[in-house]
Amino acid sequence: MTTGKVTIQNETGLHARPGNEFVTFIKTLQGCKIEIENEAGKRVNASSLLKVLSLGVKKGSVLTIYCDGENEEDNLKKVEEFISNLKD
Repeated sequence: MTTGKVTIQNETGLHARPGNEFVTFIKTLQGCKIEIENEAGKRVNASSLLKVLSLGVKKGSVLTIYCDGENEEDNLKKVEEFISNLKD
């Protein structure tokens, strides 16, 4: 398992529209289970929009990303880059 941290730069956080883009992106990363955790320690499956939205991620929030499976290091980098470049 590989882990990393990323700070949300998107002005409105990870609400429905960017959350849907994020979940759609996560589903393209085959062979790797990806979970995200908010600062309060709530950890969810990143491929579920409802679970991602339940984290209440706002601008400035720090997420911990967990990747487990094939190509986990490459997938972690892709997820970190995607979140860093997420726009509203």
